[in-house]
Amino acid sequence: SEFNKKRYWSSRQSLPDVRRIILRAENLNDGLREFTEYFGLDLFRLLKSKYEFFAFPDGSGFWMSYHPDLVPDPPF
Repeated sequence: SEFNKKRYWSSRQSLPDVRRIILRAENLNDGLREFTEYFGLDLFRLLKSKYEFFAFPDGSGFWMSYHPDLVPDPPF
């Protein structure tokens, strides 16, 4: 079929590349702890956040969309 210029166009946004990080943890709880420590995030803020989080049904991992609001407040 012929390219339909009106239907398809290049994105005007440039998004950062996706990163996959392999954790050493053996279960989801330890994985979340390791993840939050690695990125300096607040675990409790992550768990109650409205941001995208999905745990794989087989328990082999999770997917999450990072947002700067998950970073803890400065201690001063």
